[in-house]
Amino acid sequence: MMSADDAKEASRWRLLEVLPTPCLVLLPDAPRYTVVTANGVFLRITMTEHAAVVGHAAHEVIPGLLNSRSVAEDQDLRASLTRVVETQAPDRMPTRRCAVRRPDGSFEERHWTPVSSPVLNSRGEVEAIIHHIEDDTATVLREREDRLRAAIELSAHILWTAGPDGRVVEIDPRWETVTGLARADALGDGWMRIPHPDDRAQMAAAWQRAVAGGEPYDADARLGMVDGSYRWWRARAAPRRGADGRILRWHGVIEDIHDRKAAEIALRSERERLRLIFESATDYAIFAIDLDRRVTSWNEGARRLLGWTADEIAGKSADEIYLPQDQEDGAPAREAAKALENGRAINERWHQRKNGSRFWASGLLMPLRDPEAGPGSPPLGLLKILRDTTERRRAEERRRLLVNELNHRVKNTLAMVQSLAFQTVRGSPDPLSFSAAFQKRIIALAHAHDLLTREHWEGVALHEVVRATVGLLSGGGRVSLSRCTSAMMLAPGAVLTLVLVLHELAANALAHGALSDARGTVRVECHDSADDGGGAVVEWLERGGPVVPGSPARRGFGLRLLGKGIMGAAGMAAEIRFEPEGIHCILRLRPLSAGADTRPT
Repeated sequence: MMSADDAKEASRWRLLEVLPTPCLVLLPDAPRYTVVTANGVFLRITMTEHAAVVGHAAHEVIPGLLNSRSVAEDQDLRASLTRVVETQAPDRMPTRRCAVRRPDGSFEERHWTPVSSPVLNSRGEVEAIIHHIEDDTATVLREREDRLRAAIELSAHILWTAGPDGRVVEIDPRWETVTGLARADALGDGWMRIPHPDDRAQMAAAWQRAVAGGEPYDADARLGMVDGSYRWWRARAAPRRGADGRILRWHGVIEDIHDRKAAEIALRSERERLRLIFESATDYAIFAIDLDRRVTSWNEGARRLLGWTADEIAGKSADEIYLPQDQEDGAPAREAAKALENGRAINERWHQRKNGSRFWASGLLMPLRDPEAGPGSPPLGLLKILRDTTERRRAEERRRLLVNELNHRVKNTLAMVQSLAFQTVRGSPDPLSFSAAFQKRIIALAHAHDLLTREHWEGVALHEVVRATVGLLSGGGRVSLSRCTSAMMLAPGAVLTLVLVLHELAANALAHGALSDARGTVRVECHDSADDGGGAVVEWLERGGPVVPGSPARRGFGLRLLGKGIMGAAGMAAEIRFEPEGIHCILRLRPLSAGADTRPT
């Protein structure tokens, strides 16, 4: 029960009951600041009784009013009360957000500012402190609304509200400025006139699904602008529900995303273009690897060249395309280090396919970096571009061989021409005779070169050499080649020598032998040899011409050509008989595969 003194003290502060906000009377007995009395509002909000409050320290009572309790807040409260005592003037603490209990037991958000004011006695001393709450909720909400309105006005967004049925009931004034459609005309379903015809049905269907399901709405669409153009906008909305869960309103916002959307579309187009390039470059193996050299992407060209599909090789080491000896030697790691250090690594080497077959490839390895991060950013991985150049390498090797072969042939040809000139001089009585004989021999040599060039200097069939050389003499049917049938291939050196031999035999027949007489004939046979060693035989047989008295006393160019040294070097052997009826020459030749020199001698 309250004592007489407490009742008397409480009656002094009965006027506090008329205040609409919580209020306490405190003694200035620092540091307790003992509670003297509390008004009914305070007791209702804190759900306490008067006897449970009076006599307690302020820091034990007031935090319950503000729904908080901490050492810092206790210190702030004591500091404020101390300032009141010291300055004998009111002191305001910072405004606080509080959850205030309503009479029905529910809570509402309020914004309260604690204020402590001194009560002075007749001597001018502080005899009590009135600690009360100023309700600044309206001011705080008004400021919040002003900030929100300012933010909305400065924002590019357009706010709108719809009823539970999804029909628009309110829309931001910026709508009319941006779209040109009056706000009144946009209410209900009128706003559906603004989306692009290609987006309208999809946008409306998405909105209807959201309204029917009570789910948040989010859609991108092109909206018509006041200047007649279209821009991409993003429309979003969420339902606000009542205590019973029913939708009271839809609150939405429309955001201009045209620049971002255009950038996304351009980026997708660029990525698609790069993807098409990546997949269309089927002549090139293009793939990416991480810094541990594991495959992260693999194009169609890589599949065609190397044999692995993208699924098979993904996550595996790219070192598998190197030959085992190169892997053991550390070639993959060296190339990766070089690419990271220098920005690229070019290599020409043998590689291997999935099936183990080898191919020669030209390769380029370079770092992969995020283009937006700049050239100095850390690499994300490496890009490998590889092309099969096996045929090019073989062609280069063939070209080198041909050049070397050509050099050899030119040297040999010049040596042969020199020899022809020297031998022709020896057998010519005067310059005119030398010129005629030398010219014919050079023509024969050129004719042999034509035969070899036509066959890429790889050899010529025997019967082709004979027919091409002797066939020029077949006028009048006095030269017979019907028995020349051997197709044995002759090496280039043997072709040159045989052509010169046949030329000399033909020239002698025209000048001194069977063809110098109208009744004379020449029969040339060429057939494969019956010997086990293979080879072929060419027989030159003259008949019907002047009587041959025997072997000539002086050896001319033809006989020297038929000597063992020259013929042996060409893989040939010669036997010449000076029969009275005419010259009979037998040439034995080795085949190309029997070890004869393939080059001219």
